Amino acid sequence: MSLTYLQAYTNFRPETRQLLRRLGWLATSPFPRFLLTVGLDGSQDMDPAPALAALKELEDCQMLSWQDDGSTFTIPPALQSLPLADLAPDEPPPQSLVEALRWMRHATPAAPDNVSNWPKWSLLAAHVASVTEHGVHHQITEPTCFLLNRLGLYESARANYGLAEQHYRTAISLLPESDETAPEKAGSLYNNLAQLLHATNHLKESEQLMLRALAIDEASFGKDHPNVATSLNNLAQLFKATDRLAEAEPLMRRALSIDEASFGKDHPIAAIRLNNLAQLLKATNRQAEAEPLMRRALGIFVRSLGLEHLNSQTVQWNYIELLLAQQVPEAEIGERVRAACGAV
Repeated sequence: MSLTYLQAYTNFRPETRQLLRRLGWLATSPFPRFLLTVGLDGSQDMDPAPALAALKELEDCQMLSWQDDGSTFTIPPALQSLPLADLAPDEPPPQSLVEALRWMRHATPAAPDNVSNWPKWSLLAAHVASVTEHGVHHQITEPTCFLLNRLGLYESARANYGLAEQHYRTAISLLPESDETAPEKAGSLYNNLAQLLHATNHLKESEQLMLRALAIDEASFGKDHPNVATSLNNLAQLFKATDRLAEAEPLMRRALSIDEASFGKDHPIAAIRLNNLAQLLKATNRQAEAEPLMRRALGIFVRSLGLEHLNSQTVQWNYIELLLAQQVPEAEIGERVRAACGAV
């Protein structure tokens, strides 16, 4: 059978062999049809006709089958691995691997932790894991790190923490040891691993990574960049969770100041920072200071996202709890909440 595949491969058109070389780096799982419209330049609406013609050649040789609804296709594993069979382990990265990495980089949805993107991710995750394994072997830092970071976010959102941690650490292993030479996106990678370790109660290492992420972001983007505000907020939340409230407060105030300057005082991101700071002030029994911040946050969310949005609902409940802690009469609580929601 292998000889049959080899003979067929030799006789395929150049375009078909090129596609098979790219597919060779991916998993043996079904390939989603939408890949055919993803270009190496990032375009999402590339003409699929050339790729479909290549697949038709495989289908005519009974070496390809489509799922009934035409959404995915499969090829025999022996044929898929054939273009890689003669590659020496220590030779430079083949161009087809570089292309496959770029292909997956542009095919993966931008928010892996958003459940609306999971249908696509469920079709791509195995392929991303396969191509990045080859990327790591050949020491191709980017887009291997980028893809591993996204894959880690996807697995973490699905509570596959062990697998997510593995992806993050593999990506970090490709980064330079010195933070001074780390790429800009390294801070995000360290932050994501730190967040996972925080969630799984590995707090000491989580703090170390958050501090490292903050230093990288400040060096890469400047001390007043929104990425720095995110790192500050993450570290502040860790301090709050470990009852280090006095250390958390200045970090939260600095994050709020950065995001208000970057996005405007009525932006939802500023509202997130206001809510976080208000919750901290409430925890330190400073409800009177917390109330105007929480009220502002609620008003911003309602105006920006609508009353039914999850953020609006969450902060509305936080505001009610704060007013209850202040022993505000029930009738007045309703009035205050309505005023905050309708404030301009």
